[in-house]
Amino acid sequence: MATWPATLPQNQFRNLTDQRQDGRLRTTMDAGPAKMRRRFSAVVRTFAVPIELNGTQRQAFDSFWINDTQEGSISFSWTDPVTDAALNFRFVAPPQWTLDVGGAVAARLWRAQLNLEVLP
Repeated sequence: MATWPATLPQNQFRNLTDQRQDGRLRTTMDAGPAKMRRRFSAVVRTFAVPIELNGTQRQAFDSFWINDTQEGSISFSWTDPVTDAALNFRFVAPPQWTLDVGGAVAARLWRAQLNLEVLP
């Protein structure tokens, strides 16, 4: 399994969002309150992780994306922002990069949001 590269930020979790999939099933009754039960036990957590990389880090990320995760199709191990435990993540969609600062490769500043899901 691929691992998040050590050359990239390990815990750049500022403004991260963490959401659990709703694993409940709600059934409306003819009278009285609705009934609820668990729909499934393997609930997916999704993360939106804002990330800023310099030009050199961006090249490392691209290599990780293309080679290690096979264009985002296989999972990788990274740190849970809540517990710091290792979790298996998968990309939901390819990142869309924005160039904030231009110049030489190392001086460039790239921004993106990584849309990830934790595999149960």
